[in-house]
Parts: sequence; C-alpha cells; structure tokens
Amino acid sequence: MTTSEHRVALVTGAGRPDGLGAAIIAQLVGDGFRAVATDLVNEVGLPELRDGPVDLGGEYRGEFLACDIATPEGCAALVADVVGRTGRLDVLVNNAVAPHGDDRRLLDEVPVESWDLVMNIGLRSPYLLMKAAIPTMRDQHYGRLVNIASADGQTGRPRKGAYSASKAGLIALTRSVAMEVGEHGITANCVCPGPMLTRRATTTAAARVALGAAASEEEALATTVTRIPVGRYGVPLDVARVVRYLASEEASYVTAAEWGVHGGELWTGFLEV
Repeated sequence: MTTSEHRVALVTGAGRPDGLGAAIIAQLVGDGFRAVATDLVNEVGLPELRDGPVDLGGEYRGEFLACDIATPEGCAALVADVVGRTGRLDVLVNNAVAPHGDDRRLLDEVPVESWDLVMNIGLRSPYLLMKAAIPTMRDQHYGRLVNIASADGQTGRPRKGAYSASKAGLIALTRSVAMEVGEHGITANCVCPGPMLTRRATTTAAARVALGAAASEEEALATTVTRIPVGRYGVPLDVARVVRYLASEEASYVTAAEWGVHGGELWTGFLEV
C-alpha cells in the first residue's frame, strides 16, 4: 500500500505565511506528503514547482505552484500539472477564499460583481477542482477531498450573506460528493472554522470599526473573544491538525462530515452584526 511518504497533496490559498493554507502545508509535509501549495502570491518561502521534484534536502517536501483558480481552465490546468509532475493526487484541500470587499454589506447593498466573486472562489472553484481531481483519485481507488468551509456556512451571519451562502453551498456539495465517490475509496469532508487569528481577523475588526460597532480594532477583537467559550481565538494550527487527520489513512471511515473548529462560538455568536 502507498504510504504518506508517497502521497501527494494539493492545497489552495496557501501563499501567505499567517494563513490556514500554510499551516496545513506544514502539517502535511510533517507527515511525509509531497505537498503542493498554490495561490496568486508566494509569501511562504516554498520553492516553485517547475520541472519535476525539487531537491529540498532532508525530509522537507513543500513546493509552490502559482495559479489562478478563478477560471475553469486554471483549475483543470492546475490539477493536470500536479498529476503530470508527480504521477498522482491523493489529497485536495480547497482552502482559497475571495478577499473581503463590498460583499460585507447588507444584502441589498452588495454589488452583483462582489457576490459573483465570492461565489466563484468559494464554491465554483472547489467544484471545478474536485471535478478535475476525482478521475485520478478514482483510478487510484484512493483520495481525500477536504473543503474548508466556515461556521458562518452553518448559521448565516448578517453582512456576510455572500460568504455564508458560499460556505453553506460548499458544505452541501461536500455531502453530495461524498455519497458519489465513497465506493472508490475517496472521502469528502468539510472543516468549518470559527474566529481565527489571521490577517482576515484584523480586516474584519477594521470593518466593525468602520460600521461603528467598535471603537478600535483591539476592542473588536476582544469583544469576539468574549463570545468564544474556550476563551481565545483559534489559530491556523487548530484547523491544520484536523485537516491532517482527514488526509490520513486513519480517516478512511470518516466522510460527509462537518468538522467544527470554532471553540464553541458557533452557538453563541450567530446574532453578531
């Protein structure tokens, strides 16, 4: 049987060092995967994937491949490139999201183009990437599809209609796919993070200040913590450890599931504006 030392993982939205994607890459590399990060930017210090395996020395096997997953052509080419260079694809982690923008408004104020961007990156791209990856996984009779959704997709949030809808759609899509591919040794699961102390948290805090909901970013961050039963923000490693399990051999009987990584905040903060 192929072990993790011979497995290949592809993680989208993994180009920033403080994000979930970079933490996921680090966990998978630590388990022996050849892990390929993709994003529009490469700030994580991984060497670019060019003409085959990169000799990184030691056991480090993380590589970067620049790609725009906003188009069907980009998604198909990305998967084909990884499979062409490595000969397989065992784990696909759909982590990329659209940047905050005019979608964080009351629904009747959200521009159509902002709605479309969030849906394109948050729901359409995972569909396209899974569509491209499943044939290879089916041929291998092995695969792990891990979609990073959100607690917002489980509840809905004011001023997050597009984001919440895209994540709710991703949860439902994951369940459907899990039912289709299970007989081929492929699992499909969602991870649903709550408040995470990343760059996105600071932009959300700034938006709350702009709305007059907080006097400062520090106050906005502190207010969020009061709603979290475990008493702290999550960090990328909290999510990455769950993804690591779902990507492993041990998770072969785990599929069509939603893994909440929110410190209990899902049940206390859904009325936040």
